[in-house]
Amino acid sequence: MNSKGWISLHRKIMHNPVWSDARLLKLWIYCLLKATHKDREQLVGLQKVNLKPGQFITGRDSLEREYNEGAKPSEFVPGRTLWRWMKKLEKLEMLTIKSTSKYSVISITNWHEYQEIDQQMSSKCPANDQQMSTNNNVNNINNKFNNNNNAFEFYEKNFGLLSPFNAELLSQLIDEHSEELVLAAMKVALKRNARNLKFVETVLLNWRDAGVKTIEDARAVEAEFQRRNKFQVLKGGVVRNGQNRAKIPLHSGSHGGSSKESESISHYEPGKWDDYDLSLDDLI
Repeated sequence: MNSKGWISLHRKIMHNPVWSDARLLKLWIYCLLKATHKDREQLVGLQKVNLKPGQFITGRDSLEREYNEGAKPSEFVPGRTLWRWMKKLEKLEMLTIKSTSKYSVISITNWHEYQEIDQQMSSKCPANDQQMSTNNNVNNINNKFNNNNNAFEFYEKNFGLLSPFNAELLSQLIDEHSEELVLAAMKVALKRNARNLKFVETVLLNWRDAGVKTIEDARAVEAEFQRRNKFQVLKGGVVRNGQNRAKIPLHSGSHGGSSKESESISHYEPGKWDDYDLSLDDLI
């Protein structure tokens, strides 16, 4: 295995099912390390195989040998088991496997998105400039994943520890609705004190039924929802704000005199809707 170079490991891996299985995680990192970073040719016997970035060639025997290199006898994993784990990674859509009678080509999913960070540098560029360029590229990637636009990090900061089950559900929601809308729905859930993905999913489904496709559409739908629920006059002159009622006097006559005492009803709870109104633009 080529010992030169490096790979990027996205923080999302902490919310992936492989994170809870050390041996499966090792296999995934092995795959990332084995994949080529550039187009190249590899000989398999007398056959020439063209590989693209993110691909590598393996088989059950070579996988068993390289995975177990340096491992204690008690930690040895048979090739048959390793290949079953590879199929599990394929089922998780982390890679694809294309097999022939002699070898298999493994392709890492979304390799270009996560691994290619301007790794090809001019050989004429001074070493210091190359190092600075590499550091800047890495910092740019880290800044991208450290901001509040990451749904997984937002969940753990505001909802709590993300279990493997919820991590998978969150991934599905992102795939179905986009990460931008999932983040918006999570913020709506927070303001309504519903810190669970079931509520987030309900918000997203309501938005989809309303034809929401962008964050601007979501803002419009939420504004209309708030407008409808802001002031609803009920029988007897009681004004309802959302699900909370306020005590108001009932008036009659041209001079505005009170015809009866105001009815005693539950007090309005400040913050549930007023804060939501004031922060609607910031919210989503």
